[in-house]
Amino acid sequence: MLRPAVFGLRSTLPLSAASVVANGVRETLVRLLGRDCEVELLEPIVPDPEERRVLAAEGLVWRVRGRRSDGFVILRPVDAARLAGLAFGEPERPAAAPLSELERETLDRVFAALAPLCTSLCGTLGPAVRTDGAVAAAEIASYFEVRTLAAPRIAVGFGMSVDPPEEAGSTLTLDDLGDVEVAGSVRFASGALALPHFARLGRGAVVPLETHLNAPAFLCVGGVRIARGDAGASGGSRAFAVAPSGAA
Repeated sequence: MLRPAVFGLRSTLPLSAASVVANGVRETLVRLLGRDCEVELLEPIVPDPEERRVLAAEGLVWRVRGRRSDGFVILRPVDAARLAGLAFGEPERPAAAPLSELERETLDRVFAALAPLCTSLCGTLGPAVRTDGAVAAAEIASYFEVRTLAAPRIAVGFGMSVDPPEEAGSTLTLDDLGDVEVAGSVRFASGALALPHFARLGRGAVVPLETHLNAPAFLCVGGVRIARGDAGASGGSRAFAVAPSGAA
């Protein structure tokens, strides 16, 4: 079954920057929870308004001001409950259980440890503060998640207020194009025909050319002159000899 081609927005956040954050999340959780913690990184996306609402509107969110953009560290309610349970040695804590004041303070400490990881995303950081999830949902331009692999699965979301501009790659060099084949043509005669004569052209017609016999020929690629020289034959094949100056 063939599907029609579609175009969609893709985040320009480098995967390397998100990977730095993912490694930092793993090391931070290992240090804070005192247990092994392997994580996986979900590729950065540009969420639409409905996705932003689901990702952030009801969650616990910390905002950190950065030189390039603002960063958001997000825990959805179910992930906040699971992380609080692990912090207090309750891996089987019900996801719907409300957070106590002590658990909220504990999560604030976790957020405070995770917020500096936004440096690779946002540049030099300012202070981090709690913010409303609805505000984050309205401002997030780029988003990715870091998820733990062992049960209970916990997802820590990272958002940016600005999707970084796409960086231009290095330019091509002649060495990069060494194996590329191009079609060329040699132009060595030219003339002009009035439109009535052109309309009467047929097999056997003689077209007058105004080019002198000693006039140079031109090597063209894609309709662009790249060299001048002489058209002729070599070894029984038609050939073109580039003139010493070479310039077209």
